[in-house]
Amino acid sequence: MKKKRKIVLILIILIVVICLLIVGYMSLEYNSNIDANTEVNNLINSSAYQEMTYSERKDACEKLLKELKSKGAIKYYSYNESDMLFSYETKDGILGGIKIQEWNPLFN
Repeated sequence: MKKKRKIVLILIILIVVICLLIVGYMSLEYNSNIDANTEVNNLINSSAYQEMTYSERKDACEKLLKELKSKGAIKYYSYNESDMLFSYETKDGILGGIKIQEWNPLFN
């Protein structure tokens, strides 16, 4: 009888551990559902961003992209110094970019 109780107790503990692992995995998956493009748009359309210097904009964008990468919302990002342009790819394969400097209408 004691053997059956131990087996039942072990099974209950095992089921609880599995449930906790599943809940933990699902919460990680939920966090990676961040919309990177929305986050980028929120940053670049903010009044604070509009008042920043180019150097401050670069730092703010890099900080955001680094955070989005760590949360799994983007796969990678890079910066092209000569174009002052960040490029990134979302977890869904959508390419995006952030131009630090305003677009020059003379160059298309």
